[in-house]
Amino acid sequence: MFNFPKDFYSDVRIEHNYSSYIRIKDGRLEEIKESTNTGAFIRLFDGEKWYYTSTTDLKSIDKELANLASFATPNPDINNHPVVLKFQKNTGDHCRFEKNSLKNISLHDKLVTTKEYCKIVETDPEINYWKVSYFDFNTVKEFSSSIGCNIKFDTQNSGIFIL
Repeated sequence: MFNFPKDFYSDVRIEHNYSSYIRIKDGRLEEIKESTNTGAFIRLFDGEKWYYTSTTDLKSIDKELANLASFATPNPDINNHPVVLKFQKNTGDHCRFEKNSLKNISLHDKLVTTKEYCKIVETDPEINYWKVSYFDFNTVKEFSSSIGCNIKFDTQNSGIFIL
């Protein structure tokens, strides 16, 4: 997947984040938004020091790895270093939410759901100030290392709160 520099331990952690948020106050839509961002955290170890960087340009990861290696000292025996020997070589795709991701639900449908909760407080004569908010997030994480680790998994959550 990546061009890990020879004679170093290195790893790459990539995170893809999605979230949406809706807020209705006293029956008026105040905020409705979706956001996405992706980034990578890159580390390199030469047996003496850790070097690290981050980027939002996933196409530049190999370049960033090479740049980190240019600051470090090659270690042909790095895979026998006590720190590296403790790392596991796990692999697998453990994404559970790809088919039913919150990203696949339209903002309009989320707004309709949020408005259903507004009905609870709108009809109560004792309540004269209220907010109903909806939020969700979906995160996909990937981890790859020079010793053969390659893992991908996802998490997601959503909720409604009434104030």
